[in-house]
Amino acid sequence: MREGLLAGGATLLLFLILLSGGTPHERAGTVVIGLGGDPASLDPARISSVRDGRLVRALFEGLTTLDPVTLEPRPAAARSWEVSDDHRRWTFHLRDDLRWSNGDPLDATDFLRSWLRLLDPAEGCPYQHLLWCVRGAQAFSEGRAPARSVGLAAPDPMTFVVELTDPLPHFLSMTSTFSLVPVHGPSVAASGGSALIAPDQLVSNGPFRLRERTLRDRVVVERNEFFHAANEVALDRIEYLAAESPTTLLNLFLAGDADWVTEVPTTILPSIADDPRIAEAFTPRPHLEIAFYRVNVTRPPFDDPRVRRALSLALDRRVIC
Repeated sequence: MREGLLAGGATLLLFLILLSGGTPHERAGTVVIGLGGDPASLDPARISSVRDGRLVRALFEGLTTLDPVTLEPRPAAARSWEVSDDHRRWTFHLRDDLRWSNGDPLDATDFLRSWLRLLDPAEGCPYQHLLWCVRGAQAFSEGRAPARSVGLAAPDPMTFVVELTDPLPHFLSMTSTFSLVPVHGPSVAASGGSALIAPDQLVSNGPFRLRERTLRDRVVVERNEFFHAANEVALDRIEYLAAESPTTLLNLFLAGDADWVTEVPTTILPSIADDPRIAEAFTPRPHLEIAFYRVNVTRPPFDDPRVRRALSLALDRRVIC
């Protein structure tokens, strides 16, 4: 099984949009992106792909984001943080101007509730294991301990505390991942915990808010006026086209109906230089992704550690990267 985890933030998304060589769209302040299929969900806790993460990052913001050049974590919903001497206790201080896209105030209890929801065994979220580094989190997600045993706390509205079982060098960067953004509790409750796909149901906290979703067509987001840095958001609107075929996306780009497509058909790569329209706009870039095999070690032949070791040795990681 192969899954992607895009670790950049909304800032990285916008940075890539602005740098991508695309045909300028005729509508000022609007960028059209070939998403590559309908998103599986707009619920950050229920997605696992780079494609869905790209969209969710426009709608939500976590404690941190990643610098678009250095990929170092920098403040987002959290204005600052400190870590204990043993590197097991992280204390995040939230901004005092955080709002949801419907104007509701956002505070540390929203992060606490959302992280516990990610871990809740009843939710079955694909990336709940990301928080197993938190004290008591794995036991809770496996149904062996109550939520109160998890090392997460909101001692006051502006403070969110995380207690790790062991020091984790990449933990701060991990707080930028799309699975760890907050979700709006009342909206989740009102929808019965569904995927939150309707524009009037989805309340977010990122630079954009959901305007429209048409299955097998597009998802449209618009600037979120309640975002704490709304004046710094360069775009008024982003349209994500749901076409799955790379060939269709390329044709949309060449026709001027898309400003940025994230992949091109592999069959045309050898001849890109022959078409100046494509060669001028095509820019290969590193792709930030984690790919892995998930193996059921309780079934033959993978219950034999020698077979698993052979599988690991057979992977040429240098070629893959």
